[in-house]
Amino acid sequence: MHSESRARVKRLVQKGVAIPNPHSVFIGEKVSLDRIAGDGVVIYPGCKILGQKTLIMPGARLGYEGPVTVEDCQIGPNQDKATPSLIGDVPRGVMLNQPPIFLGGQGGLVGPVRVEYGMVIPAGIVCRTDLLNGSNLILAQDPSRQCVEPQKRAHSPQLALRPPARRGTSLRLGECVGPYGPEAAGFTSFSPGIYWHIKRRAINNINYIANLVALRRWYLEVRSLFFRGDSMAEMLYEGVLDKLGGCPRIEVSRF
Repeated sequence: MHSESRARVKRLVQKGVAIPNPHSVFIGEKVSLDRIAGDGVVIYPGCKILGQKTLIMPGARLGYEGPVTVEDCQIGPNQDKATPSLIGDVPRGVMLNQPPIFLGGQGGLVGPVRVEYGMVIPAGIVCRTDLLNGSNLILAQDPSRQCVEPQKRAHSPQLALRPPARRGTSLRLGECVGPYGPEAAGFTSFSPGIYWHIKRRAINNINYIANLVALRRWYLEVRSLFFRGDSMAEMLYEGVLDKLGGCPRIEVSRF
């Protein structure tokens, strides 16, 4: 089996695929080499490529930050990852004319949340609530006062999340960012199995699933016109539709 894999790796190298260490790469027997482009594709050491549906487009780099295993995936030069949080939305986002959303490093989103276009979330901020007033910047209230005693933190009115009065203003957060007010920013009682704010989470999940459906319709009705005439582009388009068709079912099952 390994000898067959080495033969397939050799054919890819002859095709133009850059493989720095061919002996460390495995290509499964079901992989169609015609679905792997040669122009600008790099497969780094330790990678495994499996599955007859696998498609690797020109310019793709696999395993740049570490070995990866790819099975029945469609990979282009720039890959997007969908998450349960909705950053922007599909109806406006597909037009590519909305203000950008900035998410700083060393931070995160605790989903499901929604973030409006134009929001700027600096580095180190963990967002646990919806940010629906666009064109705003979140600021830490006073970086020099980050260390507050826990008993004071739970009752300090400065820790409450205060939404801006209008678009274009600054949203200031206290030293400890909490999603539902000052008590949540410090300490509160906890009971396993009891979930709070179910309505907001349900609405956000439904909204997210609806946007996935809308994105699939966009690809069916509009984006399909841009994939014609290129065999590899058409295979990529088929893979996109396959993923967009399955994502709503996965989210509904998790919901």
